[in-house]
Amino acid sequence: MRDEQDAMEFLMEIEACRGGKIGWKTYSTWFSDSSNIREYGVFFYEINGIFYYEDFERKPSLLGFTLPQSKKTPKYVKLEGSFAGSDVTRILRMSKNRAQSYLEHQEREALIREANLFDRLFKQLVTMVELSDGKRFFFEFMNDKEFAQVVQKTHLDNLSGSN
Repeated sequence: MRDEQDAMEFLMEIEACRGGKIGWKTYSTWFSDSSNIREYGVFFYEINGIFYYEDFERKPSLLGFTLPQSKKTPKYVKLEGSFAGSDVTRILRMSKNRAQSYLEHQEREALIREANLFDRLFKQLVTMVELSDGKRFFFEFMNDKEFAQVVQKTHLDNLSGSN
């Protein structure tokens, strides 16, 4: 019960900070842009046609008890960012392996391709989001189809002049 109340307060804080109601939210269990890979994912939400993502510090735990961190553990640096839904030019489902290879290699463009039937049946998939400025993000969404629908709605709202 307390966790649910904390979550509601957290969402209300976000809405107050961002100046609008959260229209859609989900979690991406894996995230990457051209400079970061976050294996533990990000919280992802939309307010007034802008998509926001942020991560949270995770302390290792076992059976509900926090474990001490090694001195070698790098200091946590919060990741936050956003992009306008109207800036999305392409959404592509691809294998997570290809996305990781894309991030690690110089011959990048050849690695970008839609997941084929084999990929969809037997591989982990991620969603590549490409923006009008060429930036690319990779998310492992809980429901990628919903994300595509929300992006499409932001494009339609933008065309009609409403938000």
